[in-house]
Amino acid sequence: MTKPIHHDLKKRILRGGMSLAGARLVYRSLNFARSITIARWLGPGEMGVYAVVALALSGLDRISDTGMSQAIIQREGDISSYILPVRTILVLRGLALGLLFYLLAPGVAVFFNSPKSLPIIRVMALFPIIKGLEPLAVTLWQRELRFGRAVLLQTAAAGFSLVIGLLIAHYRPNAWALAWSALSGAIVMTAGAHLLSNRADLGFSLDWRPLKNISGFAFWIFVTGIVSYLFIKGGDWMIGSLLDVRALALYQMAYLICISATAEIGQVVSQLSFPMFSRLQNDPPRLETAFRNSFGLISLVTIGMAGLVCACAPDGFRFVLGKKWLPALPLVPWLTVWGVCSMFAGCISGLFQALGKPKLWTKTIFYMVGLLALGVYPLTRWFGGLGVAILMAGIGVIMQVVRYKMISQLLHIPWLKVFGHIAVPALACLAAAVITSRLRKAVTLSGPLSGLLFSAGCVLVVYALLLALGRRWMEPSPLEMVKRIRSLLSGAKNTREPMDP
Repeated sequence: MTKPIHHDLKKRILRGGMSLAGARLVYRSLNFARSITIARWLGPGEMGVYAVVALALSGLDRISDTGMSQAIIQREGDISSYILPVRTILVLRGLALGLLFYLLAPGVAVFFNSPKSLPIIRVMALFPIIKGLEPLAVTLWQRELRFGRAVLLQTAAAGFSLVIGLLIAHYRPNAWALAWSALSGAIVMTAGAHLLSNRADLGFSLDWRPLKNISGFAFWIFVTGIVSYLFIKGGDWMIGSLLDVRALALYQMAYLICISATAEIGQVVSQLSFPMFSRLQNDPPRLETAFRNSFGLISLVTIGMAGLVCACAPDGFRFVLGKKWLPALPLVPWLTVWGVCSMFAGCISGLFQALGKPKLWTKTIFYMVGLLALGVYPLTRWFGGLGVAILMAGIGVIMQVVRYKMISQLLHIPWLKVFGHIAVPALACLAAAVITSRLRKAVTLSGPLSGLLFSAGCVLVVYALLLALGRRWMEPSPLEMVKRIRSLLSGAKNTREPMDP
């Protein structure tokens, strides 16, 4: 007897989500360990030298994103005619970016007043060339909700990058350790993707006529990439140009600490929600149910992680990074708020794109860029990196309210029901963080490690208790969501179908 399609989709989403979440945890833990360890050895000065390189490189990458990969994921039906033309475009784009980055190196070094960054920028011009040669294997696996090979490949690349980075940083503690680490990871990723790809997907084609069918969608992804980068990294550019590379490194380290957990959840949610919502785009009732369940679940987890970061940051910075990074501590609460908002944005953007409305999503980002442009210069002048962090948090909260209104119109859900998914967890998180902070000050402990463990345990217990008290105002409630997950897990265990490769 043939099983219902929706049941098969649930199992595939569950298996994909479990494997993706687990492997992403390993993958990002390796990258996080590399960054934190090297940061402790190098200090803000040398980290700032590489921060200039990474900032400029990511800028060129985002403003040249073709959007073709996302368009392939969103496209229904046969996509075989798009694969080789898109791959050809990405290879040419990588070559062009590498050349441009090399030529712009002197100007970038002068703009940030960081002459030590110049030779690293020229070597890192190889990075976009290597990434451009990577086949579309990961994109195709993501479209089919088959994440096994992708996460294994990403984990292998992260592990190799970690080893190279730590070895070089140990013997030569400077910014070059991060550069060679990034290049080695890109080489492993590209080589592995070639080995795991179908031979038919490794060719090239200059026949770009089929791409007309996806060019409209890809265009708005391209525009969204530009304005998203301007908003997310505009503050970094302002800090680097108005202050110095040390201030830039402090800001970026606080940003890394604050979004590490929420960003990983957001990446998993984004990679799952876009293809999942795309498959349900013509079934409004199931699309509404899928969105509410996923949004409610990630609200519980992500907001809880935010409370954990804020409560543990004082002891965590001292224990992990050392005293020289403590000036970044005041930025943590504000950047944590922004991290939560950006994670929610990943889930919501998947919904907008799946419904074929990337233009509407891009408009919201234009509003964010406008608010950033109005406030970033004076706040950076007056308060430095803290001013940028406060501005990012404020804009993130404002746009959450605006986007919830849009969601209620798209899915015909009352606005208060959408807002209810985050109201109770947010209040519980705030209360848990405040209570934990006061208890930590009242208790005398032997050192930062014991303080870190005390704060982590305390905030989790208080957050769970407050959620239990507020469950009646949540729909679905935490208990209902847990029951649904257990039901899906039970169904996945009982099936005899093999796991995705």
